[in-house]
Amino acid sequence: MLEQIRARFPHLKLIWADGGYAGPKLNDWVQRMCHWVLSIVKRSDDVKGFQVLPRRGVVERTFGWLNRCRRLSKDFEQLPATEEAWLYCGHDAFDVASIGPRAHQRLGAGTRVKTV
Repeated sequence: MLEQIRARFPHLKLIWADGGYAGPKLNDWVQRMCHWVLSIVKRSDDVKGFQVLPRRGVVERTFGWLNRCRRLSKDFEQLPATEEAWLYCGHDAFDVASIGPRAHQRLGAGTRVKTV
C-alpha cells in the first residue's frame, strides 16, 4: 500500500503512524524504499486515562466523517478495491457537501447533494 501512495504522492515527506507500528523494520523499510520520515505517535506510559495525542485528532475526525456514510460504517466489502472505491465516494460526498448548504442549487436544478 505504501508503494502505491509513494507513486501517487511523490512530494510526501512525512508519515504519522500509531504506536502499534513502532519498530525498526517498518521504519527502515519506509526510509529505504519510500525516502519518507516515519513519525510514531505514542501515548506516554506515565499518563493514566485519556491523553490528547498530536495529529491523532485529524485521524479520528476523518474516521468520524467516513462513518457517517452508511456503507462505510461497517465492513461490508469483500474486496479491498471495493472498499477503496467507497472511501473515495465518501470523501467526494463530503467535499461536495462542504461547498455550502445550498450547493445543489448552484450545481444545477436537478442535482442533489447527499451522502452515500
